[in-house]
Formats: sequence, structure tokens, C-alpha cells
Amino acid sequence: MKQLTTKYDLKQLCAERLGIKPATFRKDPEKYLNKLRKTDDVEIEKGPNSNSPTFYYLTSLSENEMPEVLLESSNEVKLTKNSEEQIELLLKSVLIDEIVPIHSELAKVIGKTDRTVGNRVKEMKELGILLPTPTVTEIECDEETGEIINEYHRRDCYWYYYDTLPNGNIRKLTDTTKVHKAYGIFFKQQISYLKNKHGNKYDSKLGGGLADNFAKKKLNEDFPFYSINRVAEWNVSKEYVGKIFEKYRHINQ
Repeated sequence: MKQLTTKYDLKQLCAERLGIKPATFRKDPEKYLNKLRKTDDVEIEKGPNSNSPTFYYLTSLSENEMPEVLLESSNEVKLTKNSEEQIELLLKSVLIDEIVPIHSELAKVIGKTDRTVGNRVKEMKELGILLPTPTVTEIECDEETGEIINEYHRRDCYWYYYDTLPNGNIRKLTDTTKVHKAYGIFFKQQISYLKNKHGNKYDSKLGGGLADNFAKKKLNEDFPFYSINRVAEWNVSKEYVGKIFEKYRHINQ
């Protein structure tokens, strides 16, 4: 049966399919197009000029368009059938369902313990499915002399923020812009304080941990949260991102 293709301009796409404003879409178009690709094939038609309108053609995917996600063992890592199924479910929950990637939440997805999740995460790292979080080098210089006074690596990724409620449940923050900005301010304030306090004896690794705790404590007080925390997004290899989206993008959010 031939699938119906619908044509949208940007305003229609945002209102009818995404429920957001065009300005929000323009900030990160790939993010929202990837969400649409979970349920539809998306073709983009751009006009001849920079100010020409762009049109989006969406065709619903057939439910039988579900290719296999092939997980390949290596000489060092041998996966059982159960392990393969669990890894696939974990990848789907993080990439498609956008579950906060902490062991306690992921354990609910596969109906196993935190320890089992830890074992699957270890296997994904060993197989090159789950990659290290990218980092960028930050350099701090003396304002007067230009001399480098500190150099450190910062993880360059999206951060999930989540609040642990009194009953133990997790509440994921959907809009993290203000919280992330406030976290950065509090973090830098504490780092500055620790450097002034300890001088040459300042330990950047220890200081980072103390500043993280300080920033989260301040967030709990200012917003307020019960017990705010954050975790870096998973850096899944492009190969497996493609496999998971190809299999599960037909599923409605």
C-alpha cells in the first residue's frame, strides 16, 4: 500500500507535527528532524535563494520497516543472546525514548539490576558501541602577563539534569537552559574560591568534585529541587545510532 506524503512549510511543520515555535526549531533543526525521522521519511526541499521558503515532505514509515540491529561479538567480548537483547533495549531507551542514562533508570527498562546494566555498559565500551565523551581543552591565562595559569579538559556534551524526588523516583528536566547556566556560574564561583584559598596547592581534580557538589547544592536551594544531579549523554557510535534509528524510528513518541 502506497504511503501518503504530506507537504509542510516550516510554520505548519512546527505547529502540526512538533508542537513548537519556528524559532525553537531554527536553534537546532537536526534535533527536531531526527525526532520526525522516528516515524516518517523526511525529504527537504530548499528554495533557490537564501530567503526562499523551505518545504518538508513527510511520508509515514511502514511498520514492517524494521531491520535487524546486529551486535557483533569480538575475540575479547562474547555476547550471549540475552546480552544482545539487553544492549539493544538500552540503546533504544537512551536514543529513542530519551531516558536519563543512569543505571537505576536503565535497570527498569531491562528488568534487571544496576549491576547488570553496568555489565552491559562495560561490554558496549569494549565493543566500541559506547565511546568516551568528547573533551575540549580550556586554558586560563593571567590577564596582565598572558601567562597560562591553568589548563584543564572539559567534557563537551549535552547534560541531562534530573531531580530525585522524596519517593525515590526520577524527574527529568525537559528545559535545562537556565539550570545549566546557573550550574556553570556556581561551579566557577567555587573553583575561584578554592584557588584563592589553596594557591599553588590547589588540586584541580579534587576542586572539580567540590565545585560540582557546591553547584548542585546551590541549585537545590535556588530553584528549588529536592536533590538535583546531572549526567552526560551517551556518546554512541554513529554506526549504532543509525541502526537503532533505522529499526525504531517508526514508533510514536
